[in-house]
Amino acid sequence: MSFHIRQAVISDAPTIASIHTQCWTESFADLMPSSYMARMTGDRARRRRTYHWTEQIRETRLLTGQQVGTLVAEERGRIVGFASGGDPRDHPGYDKELMTLFVEKSCHGLGVGKLLLGNFMVEMSEAGGKSLALWVLATNPARAWYARQGAKEAGQMPVSFDGYDLHEVRMVWCPLSVSGDR
Repeated sequence: MSFHIRQAVISDAPTIASIHTQCWTESFADLMPSSYMARMTGDRARRRRTYHWTEQIRETRLLTGQQVGTLVAEERGRIVGFASGGDPRDHPGYDKELMTLFVEKSCHGLGVGKLLLGNFMVEMSEAGGKSLALWVLATNPARAWYARQGAKEAGQMPVSFDGYDLHEVRMVWCPLSVSGDR
């Protein structure tokens, strides 16, 4: 299989939202309270996510003249994953944040996530980033995957979902190591 990474366009928003919702179902069903999962993965959530992704792609384009914030991975013209981020929301001392990285389960183990991450790092470096951070649930198996991609742990933060207490771990690349096939 051959995967192509490109900038997201507004017409990709419904597909990104669908993948986002499906990946939440597959990734977090055993990690989050069922009441929270129901709100995050139903049809209403998919509609909210479509609106969110449409606006995020549009806003990024207006602010920067390009869409550096959201990348998609395609296989024969079909989107199979995406990554997004930009300026950090709550990572003091870090230049950029990876906010989302999701790949369809059928493509796990094929290098799509690594390709998305590498290309995202290149985009963030070209946008002036010297470091990259993200939050990942402490119990999420993706935590180990990020570590295999060179991220180091840099603290934890308690979070609560519908009264269910969890912890997120900050993973960082500092300095930002740039890799990826473009």
